[in-house]
Amino acid sequence: MMPEKYPTWLTGHVKEWAENRLPTVTLCSTTGKELLEVWYYGDLLTVKGEPQSYIVDGDAAPGLVAARDPDSGEEFVIFDGGRHGYDNMFCDVHDPSKLEHRPLKRYGIPASKLVLELGYSMDYEDEKEDFEPDEADTVELINGERMPWEQVRRDGIDYIALYYVNGMVIQSFDHLHDNRVLCYCADFEAHILHVDTGLRPERPYPFTSPACWPTGLRM
Repeated sequence: MMPEKYPTWLTGHVKEWAENRLPTVTLCSTTGKELLEVWYYGDLLTVKGEPQSYIVDGDAAPGLVAARDPDSGEEFVIFDGGRHGYDNMFCDVHDPSKLEHRPLKRYGIPASKLVLELGYSMDYEDEKEDFEPDEADTVELINGERMPWEQVRRDGIDYIALYYVNGMVIQSFDHLHDNRVLCYCADFEAHILHVDTGLRPERPYPFTSPACWPTGLRM
């Protein structure tokens, strides 16, 4: 059986895990509630032909998306465009002051079942030696901090998409495309993590080889 793999910041908030076309998790509050509101910092991008607006980075700071239990008020981060993912671990440096004050607004859908798709294009085990882990099996991040290797493998996503489900069983992500409100993927050429509204089920995420490598890594 394939081991469950998802980012550590979602620990305690995963109701179900599945390996579909990509690793997929259903989110929940710490008490197991699945009907959650979506709150965000950033802008909404309207794309011609798309029924939902996409959550994208704001001009002043990277985007931030959270879930909130409407009954208890509990809130947890789904994705932080300034802290999470491969690029923020090994490529991008943000002004910490800009990440501290990012007030959230509610996204205009009712409390819903929230499903995440996660992408790991890098074969971390194959590339491990190039990350130069120390004796304690930690590696250096771009900010100088060190992270345990197992956490790097889990947190180093380079694609994430958020879908909401209204009272329906997930039979196919083909049917959920119209319910996608967040879709980021790493642009290794430009060294950024950006919204990608052109993804379709037959082309889950179009990656090239990373142009931004940690110290010691090479093409």
